[in-house]
Amino acid sequence: MNPCLGTVSGILQATENFGLIFQKIYMPWYWEDFIYNVEDWTATNGAIYTSCEADKLFISLSTIGSVEGVMELLARATGSIFTFMELFRICGDPSSSSMQCGTILGRTFGNVLNYTV
Repeated sequence: MNPCLGTVSGILQATENFGLIFQKIYMPWYWEDFIYNVEDWTATNGAIYTSCEADKLFISLSTIGSVEGVMELLARATGSIFTFMELFRICGDPSSSSMQCGTILGRTFGNVLNYTV
């Protein structure tokens, strides 16, 4: 299993737990669970930088704020025209699975932003 998938799953689970704990936060015996959840959420967010290599994504996104960055993004998108065609073909087909659509969507995202996990 991809370590980034486990990290993102952990963040989603910890975020979901916040809602469940906030419903009962007025009772003092849930405060300890709240603290554990904050610790878990913080540690899992820190793992995003190592597991998912989020720094590469932020570097890629930070260059978009300039004219050169926009041109680079447009050049990558234009160079990925066949990936876009495949994306529309697979995701537009009702018989294709969500896994196939998600895989090609991730590949298109990676091509355009020059970011892969």
